[in-house]
Amino acid sequence: MNVMMAQTIDSTAWLTFGLTVIPAAYALLRPWIKARIAAQKDKQLKRDLEIADNFAQAIVAEMAVMSGMSNADRREAAVQFLINEMANLGKAISKENAAAKVEAAYQKYKRQVNNNR
Repeated sequence: MNVMMAQTIDSTAWLTFGLTVIPAAYALLRPWIKARIAAQKDKQLKRDLEIADNFAQAIVAEMAVMSGMSNADRREAAVQFLINEMANLGKAISKENAAAKVEAAYQKYKRQVNNNR
């Protein structure tokens, strides 16, 4: 009977220990885990935006030499190209963000062309 009592106390101690330590560890680690996840999402978003910038710069340079299209048509085609290319990579970009990327790439392209004159 003494052995059974010792095993019961031992089991109860381990159960109490587990029920105390697990929630405490979760409470301590949760903010750190959330911060790590947020940082990872930020890094991924930054990489996605850099990819979008690169696509926008490439298409703006190509569209700039197309004389058969109006400026509005070129801009719309560049935005659609950017959206399609990001979708092909499994990345989503809104039309507004794509338009902003294309406009920024166009302004950069204009500065480069003016500096080369």
